[in-house]
Amino acid sequence: MQYTGAGFTLSARTRLFLTAPSTDTTAAETSQQLAAWLQRRQIGGRLRFSADTTSTGVHLIIAPGAVPDSLRERYQLRVTPRGIWLRASTATGLFRATQTLRQLLPAALENPGPAAGPLPVPGVRIHDWPAFEWRGLLLDVSRHFVPPAQLRRYLDLLALHKLNRLHLHLTDDQGWRLESRTWPRLTSVGAWRRGTDGQPYGGFYRQTELRELVAYARQRHIELVPEVDMPGHVRAALAAYPELSCRGRPLAVATDWGVHEDVMCVGNPRTAAFAADVLGEVLDLFPGRLVHVGGDETPVARWQACPKCQALMRREQLQSERELQGYFLRQVAAVLARRGRRGIVWDEALALRPPAGTVVQAWHGLGPVAAAAQAGYPVVASPGSFTYFDQNTTLLELAKVYQFNPRPAGLAGAARSRVLGGEAAVWTERLLPAQLDQAIFPRLLALAEVLWRGPAPARAYPEFLDRTRQYYPRLTALGVQYGFETRPLAVTTEPAATGLRATLTAGGPGIGLRYTMDGTTPTPASAPYTAPLMVETPARLRVLALRDGQVLAELPAVQLQPHAALGAALTLAAPFHPTYSAGGAGALTDGRLGSLDYRDGAWQGFERTDLDVTLDLGSRQLLDTVRVAFLQDWNSWIFLPRTVQTSFSSDGQTYTSGPEATTPEPISAVGPLRRSYHAAGPGRAVRYVRIQARSVGVCPPGHPGAGGAAFLMVDEVVVGARR
Repeated sequence: MQYTGAGFTLSARTRLFLTAPSTDTTAAETSQQLAAWLQRRQIGGRLRFSADTTSTGVHLIIAPGAVPDSLRERYQLRVTPRGIWLRASTATGLFRATQTLRQLLPAALENPGPAAGPLPVPGVRIHDWPAFEWRGLLLDVSRHFVPPAQLRRYLDLLALHKLNRLHLHLTDDQGWRLESRTWPRLTSVGAWRRGTDGQPYGGFYRQTELRELVAYARQRHIELVPEVDMPGHVRAALAAYPELSCRGRPLAVATDWGVHEDVMCVGNPRTAAFAADVLGEVLDLFPGRLVHVGGDETPVARWQACPKCQALMRREQLQSERELQGYFLRQVAAVLARRGRRGIVWDEALALRPPAGTVVQAWHGLGPVAAAAQAGYPVVASPGSFTYFDQNTTLLELAKVYQFNPRPAGLAGAARSRVLGGEAAVWTERLLPAQLDQAIFPRLLALAEVLWRGPAPARAYPEFLDRTRQYYPRLTALGVQYGFETRPLAVTTEPAATGLRATLTAGGPGIGLRYTMDGTTPTPASAPYTAPLMVETPARLRVLALRDGQVLAELPAVQLQPHAALGAALTLAAPFHPTYSAGGAGALTDGRLGSLDYRDGAWQGFERTDLDVTLDLGSRQLLDTVRVAFLQDWNSWIFLPRTVQTSFSSDGQTYTSGPEATTPEPISAVGPLRRSYHAAGPGRAVRYVRIQARSVGVCPPGHPGAGGAAFLMVDEVVVGARR
């Protein structure tokens, strides 16, 4: 963008002109949208078709001609004292130009009332096009149903920020959201689960609502991408039609998260008929070229024990249950191909050799992005560490999203060109519809910029952050309850003479904090945080975040524990996982205890490795007890240690060990559960404490990730000394 000096003033008398082929109804519709937006604010008049491109006013111009797909969204925007010119080769490019014009205008205009008077627009010259063709957002509407009106609102917000895909995760274990007229129990049964109050909880989209949503998206030049996950993540469908499962037993729609063992019975011919019928309805409703069919997280235990599936494997000479899954996905691909469509699959399905042209959506990091592209598949990058917005900003800060590059380093040539772009995902296991704004914004601004302008160097982030903060008034005017930039509440501690001193920092500008220290619920009338807190005894800190006097969020409680090893230097034999650092090297002696949520920022994670940590207390002390806690969360691949050994030393060379503690809970305990392991002091003054916890290493048999890397999560080594 280049500023060129004096600009143009919009008023109720400003004329709008459309210059386009008379057959281009989409360009006319796009232009009329801008005209209506300006008219509601009394800064624009009636739109007229005209070949005149020089008169004073706002000109929307389609310059038709053959353009490659990569430039379909290109546009030019020029503002001079005589007028505003928006020029593109396609209606989509023209629409992108109208959204840029909106962003040039004051944020207050996002409120649909009249402007205060004639409005100056800065003189600029813009020649713009996207770096990536695929710029998307996934909304999981299965775990929690999101009403159609809220989806339309998100389409408006995506359009303003030049994203062009809304991926709807319509089906999963916890709910089937797509009306089917061929299999009606999918919604009469599968759309509802037992709520915490015992009442049915859920909802679904009628086909008329979906057609309206598709039309609404088309007007905003956004493609709706439906996802019907198969053959796993189908508990809701099997609750409706248990005969499609391997065991044929009655099932309930799932009320818990994670991966469920019951999957579609591929050996049952009715399963293929079901898939064909349902996908046929999906194709009738969604005109886009692509349909997402999932293919992820599919346990094979039911197939191994199923006579029908085993018979099919023998008939088709399939060597493993994974080949059986590949067989099913090829059946699904054939259904799509007969209607001229292609499928999208999650990256696990890459090993199943999907048909050529299948799009792979990679979520296990950038490695699968490279693997899919090098194998000849178009690929959409959705690495969880950069794009999973259901993670709170403790794990995924705004700055990290801005570092996202969909194309892995070293990818070149044709493989590089197969990376279509990127997509953020908002899974809703732990998010209600009212919480979506805070999860999506402001991180969507970083994603939108990276995918439109291209990846930015790290040094550009401060300038982006400054622009983001200047943009917040526009989000406010749009009614967006945007969330945090960094960890919602950073609690830093340091040893004090009689306990610890805790400093609180909110995760963004303009956020005030109210707190309690006794575990009671904070309110706007609770004590305001103005200075570091002194903590002399164990305390449960609860904090309320406010913006502009309004409650933004109640933040997760923080358990603070003063003890004798606060701030002690420590040495780790193996490094922690960078995603689960809990704040860094000193996390195990910072006085913060973990909750039942491994993502709370207090748990330090070790992947496929044991914990071996040595604390230096700085001087010899008589110790009463040493306590260390670990977490188990089966659905998140986190397991308690097999054993925990505590040792003591006076010189750091010779150690004596206490009794080895073993874990009484079975490795199959789902959790989440937190277990503390205790050791008595050695009865003499010591300076060094060593904790060795033996990890399970890999997920056990029967786990959906059996054989995959398991995590060991530890929060704090609490040392009690005699006074």
